[in-house]
Amino acid sequence: MSGGDQPLEPTKLLFEKFAAFIKTPFWFELKKKKINEYRLSADEVEIWGVYSTPRGSGEVGKMELNKESFDEEFNAGPLEACVRGTLLNYNTIEEYKKMDHKAVLAEKAEKLWDAIRSGEWLGDPTVLVRFCMYSFSDLKGFVFRGRGAMPTLSPKTAIVGRIEDAESKLGKGILGKVKEQLDVKRGIVGGAGVSAEGFKNAVFFIVELQPDGGVAVAPLSSLQPSDTAAISSGSKIIAFFDPCTNPSHVGWPARNLLLAISHTFNPTSITLLSYREQLGNPTPSKVVTCYVEHPPSAPYTEWATAVGWEEARPPANLSKLMDSELLAGESANLNLSLMKWRMLPNLDLDKIAAQKCLLVGSGTLGCGVARNLMKWGIFNFTMIDRGNVSYSNTVRQSLFVHEDAVLQKNKAQAAADACKRIYPLCNVKAVDMSVPMPGHIVDGAAVKEVKAVCEKFDKLVEEHDVVFLLTDSRESRWLPSVIGARHGKIVINAALGFESYLAMRHGVRNGPEDAKMLGCYFCNDITSPCDSLSDRTLDQQCTVTRPGVSDIASSLAVELLVSLISHPLGPHAPPTGSPQASTGALGTVPHQIRGGLYSFEQQLIRGEAFPQCTACSEKIVEAYKTEGFDFILKALNSPNCLGDISGITELLKPSNDLEVESCSDFEDEEG
Repeated sequence: MSGGDQPLEPTKLLFEKFAAFIKTPFWFELKKKKINEYRLSADEVEIWGVYSTPRGSGEVGKMELNKESFDEEFNAGPLEACVRGTLLNYNTIEEYKKMDHKAVLAEKAEKLWDAIRSGEWLGDPTVLVRFCMYSFSDLKGFVFRGRGAMPTLSPKTAIVGRIEDAESKLGKGILGKVKEQLDVKRGIVGGAGVSAEGFKNAVFFIVELQPDGGVAVAPLSSLQPSDTAAISSGSKIIAFFDPCTNPSHVGWPARNLLLAISHTFNPTSITLLSYREQLGNPTPSKVVTCYVEHPPSAPYTEWATAVGWEEARPPANLSKLMDSELLAGESANLNLSLMKWRMLPNLDLDKIAAQKCLLVGSGTLGCGVARNLMKWGIFNFTMIDRGNVSYSNTVRQSLFVHEDAVLQKNKAQAAADACKRIYPLCNVKAVDMSVPMPGHIVDGAAVKEVKAVCEKFDKLVEEHDVVFLLTDSRESRWLPSVIGARHGKIVINAALGFESYLAMRHGVRNGPEDAKMLGCYFCNDITSPCDSLSDRTLDQQCTVTRPGVSDIASSLAVELLVSLISHPLGPHAPPTGSPQASTGALGTVPHQIRGGLYSFEQQLIRGEAFPQCTACSEKIVEAYKTEGFDFILKALNSPNCLGDISGITELLKPSNDLEVESCSDFEDEEG
């Protein structure tokens, strides 16, 4: 200060009010945490806030909350300071609105005052700038409400002081030396980003003026009880990173700092450096400082009220910022996630969603299975069908509309298109393809075409995790059953009668040593599958069922799959009712579910694999492995060869004088 300058009269200090700037990624991360971690918890969680020193004249300094605020560790940038806080996300809007703001602030203030009186603040100065956030998240509407506070003790006597320019008060070049040391201690220069002890994310620090004109920068926690005289004389300056840009105000973090220094050291005055390094302009002379004089006649060692609430903010409606498809993606699995809050905390939704399913048949059952897969968050599946949508399909098959029948669209394609209209991010593919069937003769030029179909079908089964059999005849399920057994895939079967239904899983080889393989759809047959489609009247061509039966069967088929993959043993889970049966996340897993609407009864049936089965027996699977399409072609043109290969023919020799037919109480679903 030059000799002609007269010191300013002390006046009441003005502080720039606390405010938080909540960035959009913060709300998205809160949504994710609420669904997957916090759920119904009413506990406060630790978060981080960050503010920077002024970026330009006139800009209001705000604490920012971002996605990284939820990280366990947080590292401040070169021109930033970090503050710790808590977040309490209420479970209902009513709880949020009823929050007693005055009581909340008073409780936080008492804890702060305890830390000041006990001297705890010297060991951990961050307690002086702790903040708290309270919020409510409308996860369905993507609307978030929140309000924050930085609890601050307002002393009984007003704080007075003088605000002066740093260069004129401390001397030219002092701020440059302060910056040099800060850059080193914060790891900005020569420290590879590693801060010195006491400077990581620090808001406060000490500047000690040396007799030779130098300075020493130290953490605030280095203050000792014997430093009262040094503080009073101004040789030890209390400093903080100040977000304030108003030259006539001091930043909010200074309020608790001044009270803590006054109460602990009771100095006659305090020199406070309001350090305002400007981004992109390291010139020391641009930094503004505040000098606060603390007259001994007014010791600020007591407080009267607690302040610190920021102004109420309007709700953040993020749905307006999101693309409609992204919004659908964020919302699709909300119901599933809510299951884990109270009822199924161990349910592995990621494992369920990862399943790739092949739907063989895109009619009544295929449409129902596709809808139920999406309800479970399974959006990767392929639909197969050769038929076209007819006018009789649209009222019974839930994914088709009148326009599909007018255009005679392929069923698989029409179903896939409908799934994408329901959920645009659904990864569903359509394959226009018929399934080769035993008893349906293939010869001449058709052999090459059918061979290509069989090779493509084998590849499709191999590429998927699960195969659903939902076709319109018994024999059309034979080839998928064989290929599924050959590749060890989960195979789920659904079939319909007039008022009866079946949902079952096929057995899978290589299970536990003491477990016997479960049977497949054909294990109850003692004849080979054959042509059941030719020479049928109209009532036989259409599956005549009570309307609700298909919905029950398709739902049970998907529920059976999800229960199976949620079991610790997966496809090898022992069936319900067996001595080895055990529970998974969704309970036990049956082998077969058979029911009927006549008596509204349902039975759980289990059965071992038939050694002479024409679809899953070792001899049949081995024949397919070694002969490939040649084996299939023989089965298509001469189904009886399946009995010879599997051993049924030999088994039935004593009964050759009897005519044995395959019978079933299920008329497979219409294609």
